[in-house]
Amino acid sequence: MTTMAEQQKERRFNPRVACELKDPQGQVVRNLSQNGLYLESAREYQPHQKISLSLPIFNGMSPLQVWGEVVRRESLRNGFGYGIGFRGIGADEYKELNYFILRRMTEGRGEGQAPKRDVFYKRIAIDTEYQNIAQWDPRLEKFLEPGDNFSIFNLTDSLKDCARQSGVRDGCLMAQILHTSATLLINELDEPMLLMDLVKKMRAFAPKSADYFHNSSMREVNICPDDSHCDRNGDAHVKAALLGNTTLSLIVQDGELVLGPWQKVALLEFDGPRKREVLVQVRGS
Repeated sequence: MTTMAEQQKERRFNPRVACELKDPQGQVVRNLSQNGLYLESAREYQPHQKISLSLPIFNGMSPLQVWGEVVRRESLRNGFGYGIGFRGIGADEYKELNYFILRRMTEGRGEGQAPKRDVFYKRIAIDTEYQNIAQWDPRLEKFLEPGDNFSIFNLTDSLKDCARQSGVRDGCLMAQILHTSATLLINELDEPMLLMDLVKKMRAFAPKSADYFHNSSMREVNICPDDSHCDRNGDAHVKAALLGNTTLSLIVQDGELVLGPWQKVALLEFDGPRKREVLVQVRGS
C-alpha cells in the first residue's frame, strides 16, 4: 500500500506541459507528458519506429536526449504530427527525466522564447527637464512662471515594453519611483490644457516662494552640500506628496498592459532637471 507522500510524489509526474522545443533538425515538440510527447516534423517516420531527439530546454544548458517510439501519426499541412511514447529507458529513469523536463518547462517557454518568469525587474533611467509643458503647446509658454519647475515624462511605452519583455501573460506590473520630489501619475497626458491646469494647481498648493521648514536653517538631516536643488526644494516634496503616488499597479492581460483609452502613465518632475529612476516589477504567469 502506497503512503500519502508516495502518492503525492507520483502525482507530480502527471501534468502535460505545452511547449515549443525545437531540435537541431527543426522538429518541434508541442507538448510533453509523463508518458511521451507530441512532435511536429517534416520528416516521415513509420509506426513503431524508434527515434531520438535532442531538446534544448534553455540557452547555455546541454540539450536533453530523449528516446521514444512512434505510436501515432497524422498528416499536417507542412508535414506530420507524431505521438511519441517514451521507450528505451526504465520506468524510474524516465520518470526522473520527465520530472526534470516538466519542472524546467514550468519555468520557461522553450528555446527562442522569453523565459516565463514569476518576477521580472527592470530599472528605467530618465533625465528630466526644468519645465517642458510648452512643448505640448507653445501657447502655454506665457502662462508659465519660473517657480513652476514642472516637467512631465511619458512612461507608457516603456512600461508596455516591460510587460512584453517579462514573458508574463497574466499578472500585475508595479512601477515605483525611487525619489521624493517627483511622482507617478495615471491620467490623460495628450491634452496640454489639462497639463497646464496641473501646473496652476500645484503652484497654488505649494508655491515655490513660500516658507518651508525643509529649506530653513533648522533642518539638520539629509543635507546635500553638493546639490543645488536639495536644500531649497520643500515645494517639490509637498507637490509630490499631494499629487501623485510612489507606486502604481497595473494589470497585465494576455501579455499586454491594460490601460483605458485615454490613460497614460507619467513621471511628474517638480525639481528638475534631475536624473530619476523608476523600478518596474512584473509578476504573474
